[in-house]
Amino acid sequence: MNSLAVKKGREWLDANHPGWQTKINFDTLDLRIWSRCILGQVLGVANLIQTPNLVEHGFFSDHTAETNQMMIELWKKEINGN
Repeated sequence: MNSLAVKKGREWLDANHPGWQTKINFDTLDLRIWSRCILGQVLGVANLIQTPNLVEHGFFSDHTAETNQMMIELWKKEINGN
């Protein structure tokens, strides 16, 4: 499910925010914190209300540190094309 959510999120970003990958800072990425999640980095926190379901698209995680790290690794693979 998690890898499908990330793929769904990437598809949404590709369609709505071309070039979004250049805005991601993996050193500060944390899917449990709004300002540091994928969309928080791409759009800014104020614009998150205009986005799709954050968890369903793999943009945000309210889970454990372990799940957060796993999701970050999935995003890294998705962005790097692995």
